[in-house]
Amino acid sequence: MKLFGGERKENYIPTSELRDYRLVIAAGHDECMTLDLGCKKPADDKIYIVLEGTASLAVYGNEEKMTGAVSFHYRPEEPSRLKKFNKSICFKELMPSQNMYNPENVVNGYSRPYGQPNGWISERTEGQEWLEFCFASPKNVDEIHLVFNSQLDLERFNDPIESLIQDYDITLTLEDGTERTIITRGNYLTLNKHKMDAKRVTQIRINFCATFGSPYFEVFAVKCFAPKIDK
Repeated sequence: MKLFGGERKENYIPTSELRDYRLVIAAGHDECMTLDLGCKKPADDKIYIVLEGTASLAVYGNEEKMTGAVSFHYRPEEPSRLKKFNKSICFKELMPSQNMYNPENVVNGYSRPYGQPNGWISERTEGQEWLEFCFASPKNVDEIHLVFNSQLDLERFNDPIESLIQDYDITLTLEDGTERTIITRGNYLTLNKHKMDAKRVTQIRINFCATFGSPYFEVFAVKCFAPKIDK
Protein backbone atom coordinates (compact mmCIF):
# COMPACT_ATOMS: atom_id res chain seq x y z
CA MET A 1 0.00 0.00 0.00
CA LYS A 2 1.16 3.52 -0.77
CA LEU A 3 0.00 6.92 0.40
CA PHE A 4 -0.09 9.75 -2.11
CA GLY A 5 -0.86 13.46 -2.01
CA GLY A 6 -1.90 15.89 -4.72
CA GLU A 7 -1.15 19.47 -5.67
CA ARG A 8 -4.48 20.92 -6.83
CA LYS A 9 -7.49 21.22 -4.56
CA GLU A 10 -9.99 21.33 -7.42
CA ASN A 11 -9.38 17.76 -8.60
CA TYR A 12 -8.56 14.23 -7.47
CA ILE A 13 -5.14 13.41 -8.93
CA PRO A 14 -2.42 11.76 -6.81
CA THR A 15 0.92 13.21 -7.84
CA SER A 16 3.47 12.64 -5.07
CA GLU A 17 4.21 9.60 -2.93
CA LEU A 18 4.07 10.35 0.79
CA ARG A 19 4.78 6.95 2.25
CA ASP A 20 5.27 3.30 1.28
CA TYR A 21 3.17 1.29 3.71
CA ARG A 22 3.79 -2.47 3.92
CA LEU A 23 1.00 -4.74 5.12
CA VAL A 24 1.00 -8.50 5.43
CA ILE A 25 -2.50 -9.86 5.04
CA ALA A 26 -3.08 -13.50 5.90
CA ALA A 27 -5.14 -15.65 3.56
CA GLY A 28 -8.79 -15.60 4.54
CA HIS A 29 -8.52 -12.41 6.61
CA ASP A 30 -12.05 -10.97 6.83
CA GLU A 31 -11.98 -8.12 9.34
CA CYS A 32 -11.26 -4.41 9.44
CA MET A 33 -7.63 -3.34 9.64
CA THR A 34 -6.27 -0.23 11.33
CA LEU A 35 -3.95 1.94 9.26
CA ASP A 36 -1.63 4.45 10.92
CA LEU A 37 -1.16 6.94 8.10
CA GLY A 38 1.49 9.01 9.86
CA CYS A 39 1.92 11.72 7.23
CA LYS A 40 1.27 15.43 6.93
CA LYS A 41 -1.66 16.89 5.04
CA PRO A 42 -0.71 17.44 1.37
CA ALA A 43 -1.20 20.65 -0.60
CA ASP A 44 -4.58 19.52 -1.94
CA ASP A 45 -5.89 18.59 1.56
CA LYS A 46 -6.46 14.97 0.50
CA ILE A 47 -4.65 11.69 1.15
CA TYR A 48 -4.92 8.94 -1.46
CA ILE A 49 -4.60 5.37 -0.21
CA VAL A 50 -3.36 3.20 -3.08
CA LEU A 51 -3.92 -0.51 -2.56
CA GLU A 52 -1.63 -2.88 -4.40
CA GLY A 53 -1.61 -6.64 -4.33
CA THR A 54 -2.48 -9.86 -6.12
CA ALA A 55 -5.67 -10.36 -8.07
CA SER A 56 -6.99 -12.48 -5.21
CA LEU A 57 -6.91 -9.51 -2.81
CA ALA A 58 -10.42 -8.12 -2.28
CA VAL A 59 -11.86 -5.26 -0.23
CA TYR A 60 -15.41 -4.56 0.83
CA GLY A 61 -17.36 -1.95 -1.09
CA ASN A 62 -20.35 0.16 -0.17
CA GLU A 63 -22.92 1.30 -2.72
CA GLU A 64 -23.79 4.27 -0.49
CA LYS A 65 -21.42 6.95 -1.73
CA MET A 66 -20.30 9.90 0.40
CA THR A 67 -19.43 13.29 -1.07
CA GLY A 68 -15.68 13.85 -0.87
CA ALA A 69 -14.80 10.17 -0.32
CA VAL A 70 -14.26 8.54 -3.70
CA SER A 71 -12.68 5.31 -4.94
CA PHE A 72 -10.83 4.84 -8.24
CA HIS A 73 -8.91 2.38 -10.32
CA TYR A 74 -5.41 3.85 -10.27
CA ARG A 75 -2.56 3.24 -12.73
CA PRO A 76 0.84 4.71 -11.74
CA GLU A 77 1.85 5.17 -15.37
CA GLU A 78 -1.22 7.36 -15.97
CA PRO A 79 -2.05 8.99 -12.62
CA SER A 80 -4.42 11.54 -14.14
CA ARG A 81 -6.58 8.88 -15.84
CA LEU A 82 -8.65 7.64 -12.95
CA LYS A 83 -11.64 5.38 -13.49
CA LYS A 84 -14.30 5.54 -10.83
CA PHE A 85 -15.48 2.50 -8.93
CA ASN A 86 -19.23 1.98 -8.88
CA LYS A 87 -18.81 1.51 -5.14
CA SER A 88 -16.84 3.16 -2.35
CA ILE A 89 -14.23 1.20 -0.41
CA CYS A 90 -15.48 0.75 3.15
CA PHE A 91 -13.78 2.60 5.99
CA LYS A 92 -14.77 3.76 9.47
CA GLU A 93 -13.58 5.51 12.62
CA LEU A 94 -11.25 8.20 11.32
CA MET A 95 -9.00 9.46 14.11
CA PRO A 96 -8.84 12.25 14.93
CA SER A 97 -12.36 13.09 13.80
CA GLN A 98 -12.25 15.20 10.63
CA ASN A 99 -15.58 17.04 11.01
CA MET A 100 -15.79 17.27 7.24
CA TYR A 101 -19.58 17.64 7.10
CA ASN A 102 -20.29 20.09 9.93
CA PRO A 103 -23.12 22.66 9.55
CA GLU A 104 -20.57 25.49 9.76
CA ASN A 105 -19.29 24.49 6.32
CA VAL A 106 -22.27 26.12 4.57
CA VAL A 107 -20.89 29.57 5.48
CA ASN A 108 -17.17 28.95 4.90
CA GLY A 109 -17.13 30.87 1.59
CA TYR A 110 -17.05 27.83 -0.75
CA SER A 111 -19.96 26.57 -2.82
CA ARG A 112 -18.42 23.30 -4.00
CA PRO A 113 -15.72 20.79 -3.02
CA TYR A 114 -12.29 22.39 -3.03
CA GLY A 115 -9.77 20.31 -1.15
CA GLN A 116 -12.40 19.45 1.45
CA PRO A 117 -16.06 18.67 0.63
CA ASN A 118 -17.09 22.13 1.95
CA GLY A 119 -20.63 21.14 2.72
CA TRP A 120 -23.05 19.95 5.37
CA ILE A 121 -24.42 16.43 5.30
CA SER A 122 -27.10 15.43 7.76
CA GLU A 123 -27.26 12.21 9.69
CA ARG A 124 -29.01 9.38 7.89
CA THR A 125 -32.73 10.02 8.28
CA GLU A 126 -36.18 9.14 6.97
CA GLY A 127 -37.61 12.38 8.35
CA GLN A 128 -36.66 16.03 8.17
CA GLU A 129 -33.52 17.97 9.10
CA TRP A 130 -32.85 21.67 9.52
CA LEU A 131 -30.27 24.46 9.60
CA GLU A 132 -30.77 27.57 11.70
CA PHE A 133 -29.04 30.96 11.61
CA CYS A 134 -29.37 33.46 14.46
CA PHE A 135 -28.17 37.07 14.26
CA ALA A 136 -26.70 38.98 17.19
CA SER A 137 -28.66 42.02 16.03
CA PRO A 138 -31.55 42.34 13.53
CA LYS A 139 -30.55 42.32 9.86
CA ASN A 140 -32.21 43.39 6.64
CA VAL A 141 -32.18 40.42 4.25
CA ASP A 142 -32.70 41.06 0.55
CA GLU A 143 -31.94 37.58 -0.87
CA ILE A 144 -31.07 34.09 0.28
CA HIS A 145 -29.13 31.70 -1.96
CA LEU A 146 -28.97 27.96 -1.36
CA VAL A 147 -26.48 25.66 -3.12
CA PHE A 148 -27.35 21.95 -3.15
CA ASN A 149 -25.49 18.86 -4.32
CA SER A 150 -26.72 17.99 -7.80
CA GLN A 151 -23.74 15.72 -8.50
CA LEU A 152 -22.43 17.60 -11.51
CA ASP A 153 -19.81 14.87 -11.93
CA LEU A 154 -22.40 12.30 -13.02
CA GLU A 155 -21.31 10.48 -16.16
CA ARG A 156 -24.92 10.00 -17.30
CA PHE A 157 -27.17 12.99 -16.79
CA ASN A 158 -30.36 10.99 -17.17
CA ASP A 159 -29.65 9.25 -13.86
CA PRO A 160 -31.80 10.34 -10.92
CA ILE A 161 -29.95 12.88 -8.78
CA GLU A 162 -30.76 11.30 -5.44
CA SER A 163 -28.73 13.75 -3.35
CA LEU A 164 -30.55 16.83 -4.66
CA ILE A 165 -32.93 18.38 -2.12
CA GLN A 166 -36.44 18.35 -3.55
CA ASP A 167 -38.62 19.97 -0.86
CA TYR A 168 -37.71 22.58 1.74
CA ASP A 169 -39.12 25.55 3.70
CA ILE A 170 -37.41 28.81 4.70
CA THR A 171 -38.81 30.60 7.76
CA LEU A 172 -37.69 34.10 8.74
CA THR A 173 -38.35 35.36 12.26
CA LEU A 174 -38.58 39.15 12.53
CA GLU A 175 -37.71 41.35 15.49
CA ASP A 176 -41.38 41.69 16.49
CA GLY A 177 -41.78 37.89 16.63
CA THR A 178 -43.74 37.51 13.40
CA GLU A 179 -42.69 34.90 10.84
CA ARG A 180 -42.51 34.63 7.04
CA THR A 181 -42.25 31.26 5.36
CA ILE A 182 -41.31 30.36 1.79
CA ILE A 183 -42.29 26.83 0.75
CA THR A 184 -40.45 25.11 -2.12
CA ARG A 185 -41.62 21.80 -3.58
CA GLY A 186 -40.25 19.86 -6.55
CA ASN A 187 -36.93 21.69 -6.72
CA TYR A 188 -34.58 20.54 -9.50
CA LEU A 189 -31.92 23.29 -9.32
CA THR A 190 -28.44 23.34 -7.82
CA LEU A 191 -28.57 27.07 -7.04
CA ASN A 192 -31.80 28.44 -5.60
CA LYS A 193 -32.25 32.20 -5.21
CA HIS A 194 -35.05 33.53 -3.02
CA LYS A 195 -36.00 37.22 -3.02
CA MET A 196 -36.87 38.07 0.58
CA ASP A 197 -36.92 41.89 0.99
CA ALA A 198 -37.24 41.35 4.75
CA LYS A 199 -36.37 43.90 7.42
CA ARG A 200 -35.22 43.37 11.01
CA VAL A 201 -34.63 39.61 10.72
CA THR A 202 -33.37 37.88 13.86
CA GLN A 203 -33.43 34.22 12.78
CA ILE A 204 -33.54 32.10 9.63
CA ARG A 205 -34.52 28.44 9.81
CA ILE A 206 -34.42 26.12 6.80
CA ASN A 207 -36.34 22.86 7.10
CA PHE A 208 -35.36 20.16 4.61
CA CYS A 209 -38.26 17.81 3.90
CA ALA A 210 -37.29 15.49 1.02
CA THR A 211 -34.58 14.51 -1.46
CA PHE A 212 -34.89 12.53 -4.68
CA GLY A 213 -33.96 9.33 -2.86
CA SER A 214 -30.91 9.96 -0.68
CA PRO A 215 -31.27 9.31 3.08
CA TYR A 216 -29.01 12.33 3.67
CA PHE A 217 -29.61 16.04 3.14
CA GLU A 218 -26.63 17.82 1.55
CA VAL A 219 -26.06 21.58 1.36
CA PHE A 220 -22.91 23.23 0.04
CA ALA A 221 -23.72 26.86 0.87
CA VAL A 222 -26.27 29.23 2.39
CA LYS A 223 -25.71 32.89 1.51
CA CYS A 224 -27.66 35.84 2.88
CA PHE A 225 -27.48 39.20 1.08
CA ALA A 226 -28.22 42.64 2.47
CA PRO A 227 -30.06 45.21 0.32
CA LYS A 228 -27.91 47.20 -2.06
CA ILE A 229 -27.20 50.74 -0.99
CA ASP A 230 -27.83 53.30 -3.73
CA LYS A 231 -24.94 55.70 -4.15
